[in-house]
Parts: sequence; C-alpha cells; structure tokens
Amino acid sequence: MRWLKSVADRAISPHGQGASETGAVTVLTALLMVAMLVMVALVVDVGMVYSEKGQLQNAADSAALAVAGECSKNPPPCAASTWQTTANTLANQNSSDGQSTVEIEIADSVVTATTSTLNNGGDSLSLPFGSWTGLSSAKVEAVAQAAWGGIFSGPPTLPLTFGNCELNPDKYPLDGPDRTILLHSKSKCSGITSSGINMPGGFGWLATNGTCNLIISVDQWAANDPGGNNPCPDLFTPSLVGQTALVPIFGDVTGTGAGAQYKIVGWGVFLVKGWSFGAGLVVNWPACVNPDKAAGLCSPSDTGLYGHFVKQLTYEEGLTYGGTTEYGATAVHLIK
Repeated sequence: MRWLKSVADRAISPHGQGASETGAVTVLTALLMVAMLVMVALVVDVGMVYSEKGQLQNAADSAALAVAGECSKNPPPCAASTWQTTANTLANQNSSDGQSTVEIEIADSVVTATTSTLNNGGDSLSLPFGSWTGLSSAKVEAVAQAAWGGIFSGPPTLPLTFGNCELNPDKYPLDGPDRTILLHSKSKCSGITSSGINMPGGFGWLATNGTCNLIISVDQWAANDPGGNNPCPDLFTPSLVGQTALVPIFGDVTGTGAGAQYKIVGWGVFLVKGWSFGAGLVVNWPACVNPDKAAGLCSPSDTGLYGHFVKQLTYEEGLTYGGTTEYGATAVHLIK
C-alpha cells in the first residue's frame, strides 16, 4: 500500500511527469487552433474566389448571348469591335459588384466571351486572409460561348404547321400586315409538289397522339391530325392574343384527309392576333383580310388563324440546332 501511494503521489505531483504532459497538451492545442484558423481563412478566401467565379460566369453568359443575338439580326460579317460596348454593359450589369472586364471573339457564328476580375484597376481579386494562407490575390476568369442559327427540332408552341408558301417574301413579307390564314384544305399556293399536286397553303393540325407536347424535326413527315380538328383547344385562351408562337413550316404534302403528312422544312414565328375554330372558339376574327380571297368571303364558319409572321429570336430550351433561318426563326443558345 505504501508503494501504491507513493506512485500515486508522483502521478499528481506538479513537479513530475503529469505537469510535463499538461504542457505538451497546451502546446498541441495552440498549434491545432492556429491550423484551424488557417483553414477557416482558407475557406473564406476560396469562397470569395468561387463567388467571383459565379458572378463572372453570369457576366460571360449574358455578354455572349447578347452579342450573338445582335449578330443574328445583322448581315455578316459580325465584328467583335462593333459589339464590345454591348458586351461591357451586359457583363457589368450581371456582375454583383458591377465591375468586370470582357473580351469578345466571333468566328463561325459563335461568340466567345471571356470575363475576368476588375478590382481597383487591377485584374486580380484581393483575398482578405492572404497573409495567413500565403495567397494574397487570385486571377479569376470565366468563359462562355453562344451560337446563333436555325432550329432543327423542338416543341412547337401550337400543334399546327404552316405551308411555306404562306411566307413567300414577295407576297407575305415577314413583319407584314395581319391577315387570315385558313385551314390548308381551303387555301392553295401556286406551285406543284413532288407528289404532283397543287401545294396546299394555309395550315394543318398535327397529330398529337393524346399529348400536346410534340417534338417536330426538319425533314420529318409529320402526320395530320386524324379528325382534322384542333387537338389542343385549351391552348387557345384569350391570353394567347398578341403572343408569338414557334411553329414548324412544311414544304410538301402527301396523302389527303386523315392520311395526310407534311414534310417539315423549317421553323417560323407567328404573331397570333385571333382565330376561328367553330362555335365557342372564335376570338378576334375579322370579316376578311386574306389577299387570296375576295372581300366578304371569310366568315365565322371558316377555320383559320389571324395574325402575321415575324422575324424573331428565341432563347427557348429544348431545341436542337442546324436548320434554316429562312422563315424568320433564329435560335440563340449557349454551347459552353
């Protein structure tokens, strides 16, 4: 017992091994606290870099899309210097601190926008805990690419397709006056199709197979709605008046009636002003403004749409690209 007591006394003695271990723990704790503070400082600095990167990416995306949109509306070549001011404005507006630099390159219908930090006249982001982490500043950049061109496939706004003769630039220029466009069986365009019949103009209803969410592609033979009626009446609400609809354009037809099929050749944008689809579905339908029909022949019993085609950019998602822009629809989209 005396020996055990002696060992215990030495274990708790302030001048023995216990005191030495306590000092070691204190030193280790201090070192760990310093390491933790450095880690916290590193997390804060890295967080600032990621936040700056996100802001610069937004700025690059906006600048690339804006310049691509402008290039699509103007004849080539599209010079980067022409749209540098536009890019600068959009980049700064989409950076939370309102400061960034942007460089623009344009080649093969693709705009590349590279944004970087602008900080008190310098090009690096100052990091508040640089003295702790060893990184006093960081150069942050972001790159975006936007392209413009025709649409190849996608979901039409409305389940119908127009004959390309309804967009004859000599007869019906884009952004022209409003007019009525009747169901294709009542409207003929001049010219013979590859099937050897007079090209039907106007528009035709597309087969929906029970859903109004279609995907239509250029070069596709799209089936006519079997009933020849509006398959999606719920889409035609008064709020549609004054809105634009992205619609496929056909250039050939085969078969008749329920067996008809339309050869899709491109996409257009129709500004909807009214329609007549029978009892209860007549909105803003004029007496007759179709140049193909004598005045007074249009009536509420006709099936048709009222409005005109426009030249318009679309930023819609769910599209694929590579079609023609001949019919007025041009898509602008990010590719990087």
